[in-house]
Amino acid sequence: MANKAGTAHPPGAGVDAAGNPVLDPTANVLALVEAANKRQDDLRELNSKWIEVIAALREQHAKELREAEAKRIDAIRQVDTEAVSQAAIVADTRAQTLAVQVQSAAETVRSTQDQTRIQFAATMATAVDPLAAAIADLRRIQYEQQGQKVAATEQHSTNQWTVGTVIGILALLVSIIVGAIVIEHEKTAAPATPTTIVCSGTPIVCKTP
Repeated sequence: MANKAGTAHPPGAGVDAAGNPVLDPTANVLALVEAANKRQDDLRELNSKWIEVIAALREQHAKELREAEAKRIDAIRQVDTEAVSQAAIVADTRAQTLAVQVQSAAETVRSTQDQTRIQFAATMATAVDPLAAAIADLRRIQYEQQGQKVAATEQHSTNQWTVGTVIGILALLVSIIVGAIVIEHEKTAAPATPTTIVCSGTPIVCKTP
């Protein structure tokens, strides 16, 4: 608006509709930009700190996992070692128990065989001794008859043949009796059956099935 002198007045401070002065928007914008930049700097700094904290936590957790895994593997190895040692002890105990039982069974079989042999020898002696005595008597008679002087040579030959025949028959009877005793002994003697021993359980128990 021009004055009376024809010169223009300089503009004054701006006012709003209520007549209050209006602030320059440039300063307001600069303040908002400065606050936004500071906020972003704070967020970046806080994010960097949290990244470092999370990295440290992850490293600590990974270390704890490694230590726990190492302890677990050591425990498994310890259990395996103890199991192998226990198995060796059990196997040794079973072997010793089996050896004692096998030795006992062998001694029993040997004793049974000795008793059977003694009984068989006694049976043979009981059966053969009377026949052997009879044969010895017949031989003695034959020798006595040979030593005597017999008037008739033919009669002497006949007697000698008779005695020899009787001795042969007795010898044959002895052979038959001995054979029958041997066959009967083989039929009645129980064959030695192998003994099977089974060891199982904890504590060790060994038994025959």
